[in-house]
Amino acid sequence: METKQLSDDLWKIGGDFIYLASCALQGRAPLPERLDKMEYERIYRMAKSQSMRAVTYYALEDVAKDSEIFAKWKEACYKAIRKNMLFDLERKHLEDFMEENGIWYMPLKGTLLKERYPKAGMREMADNDILFDPAFRKNIHDFMVLRGYEDKHYREPIEEDDNVGVHDNYYKKPIYNFEMHYALFHGASGEAAWITYYKNVKDRLVKGEDAGCRFCFTDEDFYVYMVTHASKHFFGGGHGIRNLMDVAVYLDTTAPLDWAYIEQELETLGLKEHESIVRSLADKIFKPEFWEKDNGTEGLSAQERELLEICFSSGTYGTDKRRVENSLKKINGGNRIRFADRCRYLLKRLFADKEVYLALYPQLRKRSWLLPFCVVHRMLRGALTAPKRLWNEMKYIWKVKE
Repeated sequence: METKQLSDDLWKIGGDFIYLASCALQGRAPLPERLDKMEYERIYRMAKSQSMRAVTYYALEDVAKDSEIFAKWKEACYKAIRKNMLFDLERKHLEDFMEENGIWYMPLKGTLLKERYPKAGMREMADNDILFDPAFRKNIHDFMVLRGYEDKHYREPIEEDDNVGVHDNYYKKPIYNFEMHYALFHGASGEAAWITYYKNVKDRLVKGEDAGCRFCFTDEDFYVYMVTHASKHFFGGGHGIRNLMDVAVYLDTTAPLDWAYIEQELETLGLKEHESIVRSLADKIFKPEFWEKDNGTEGLSAQERELLEICFSSGTYGTDKRRVENSLKKINGGNRIRFADRCRYLLKRLFADKEVYLALYPQLRKRSWLLPFCVVHRMLRGALTAPKRLWNEMKYIWKVKE
């Protein structure tokens, strides 16, 4: 994947940003001579776009000056700590309900990763993800509604195996957001190999330490899922530096892993080569001494540098522009993008795959004759609810370089 070369100036801001995060993770004080040259306003903006204000502030709390930018940084850090605490308390009620009702479940991703970070709030959270027994979707829905949550997209399964999609979203003000997964990958949410691999995910789980209804991945399988989930974002709209930080922290806080097994599974998932680049890059850049060398990023391979550029420019969750670019290159197998490829992409967006419509309109399972009406409804809904985003996507289709 070709990337627009970042300016030396932006590389410096990005380097300072990661340097602060790496110092915080290692419990090291940043070098005074480096701090004197930092542009804190710009570093703060990058940390915000990457959902990493808390971890970078921890590196600055002993040297923070009495200024507006440091006050905002401190406030963001304390809010991240508070948010994680509130999420933990709220999740406990949900886990107690699942235990009492015999519903197997497994917390996912950041919910577990945040516990591996050295200090509270370092790993910022937008939501809590939990995998659970899909047979109890309605039970979970009713429980969450009683606790004041809403899920505007929830649809009761029409039949026993009608679990199109991967999760139900539950929201409650001011900050609560739970993604309750009844699958990890399905239909349009991942590559065919990933969907097949995780179809019967319960078979890959082991009992939690409390021997209740809580399950978990082995350390190796957790890492494989981490990589697969992050790759879904990377090959979609891209992902940011936080995913690299998660890899560095996880590997630093985990007992020696069975790498023969991990590489075998990643080979099956088609991610072995990509993971090796991610792991090598994460291992290098989250060591403070890497950024203290005179040659800076010259220690990165071309592939690592390209990956880092993408992460710098993608924010936490990727961009629509990169999503369009990746989709176009997927359509033509990575070759030169032609006019016909752009037209094929446009048609695919206007007339999506069947799985997309089933996820949006589960009633199609029983009433397939509704499909034409659903196609029109989806187009109108997009035009009315997100006109600016659609217009930008249209521009990206024709602006992506060949």
